[in-house]
Amino acid sequence: TAGRGRFKREWHSPEGGLYISICLRASQCRFPLTLLSVAGAAALEHYLQSMSIENLCYRWPNDILAGQLKIGGILSETAGDKVITGIGINLNIADFPSHIKDTATSVLARRGVRSDPCQCTASIVNHYLHLKDNPSLIIDYLNNTPFIGREINVRTIDSQHRGRVKGFDSSGLLILDTGEEEIKINEGDLEILR
Repeated sequence: TAGRGRFKREWHSPEGGLYISICLRASQCRFPLTLLSVAGAAALEHYLQSMSIENLCYRWPNDILAGQLKIGGILSETAGDKVITGIGINLNIADFPSHIKDTATSVLARRGVRSDPCQCTASIVNHYLHLKDNPSLIIDYLNNTPFIGREINVRTIDSQHRGRVKGFDSSGLLILDTGEEEIKINEGDLEILR
């Protein structure tokens, strides 16, 4: 009823979408919070591939795109001794409000048929739990994203950086070569320049 993304941005969350929160004890997590979001992204993309959704792309650090349109989002946070990964999927949504209709899509729009939310949930949660015990698979997923080697602009909360993506470190931080130095970035809004 109150979907949100990073920096408390609105996440359009009407009936027909699927919104999952996976809660783990911090002691169950073998790696940093940044990698849990990537595990969520990989699990979501795995499900979408099984539904024959084409042209999927992980847009670091939080979005899954189908073509150039957002079809899902991931956000991990801590709460006390818990780590929560929230996953939102535009599953059976037919229409979007005017301010996002040109930037969002759904599984229904791509497939033309409604999907079973229980099957979707089971697929995502099972794959996520498998990945959380295999961090090397998450790093492999990250380092196969299509913007490795591309020139990007990244806007963080308090700064902006431009450079070429070298890859990701073992914590899931983006390694950016600015031409003067290599910096590591935890999160930000990424724009591919060329």
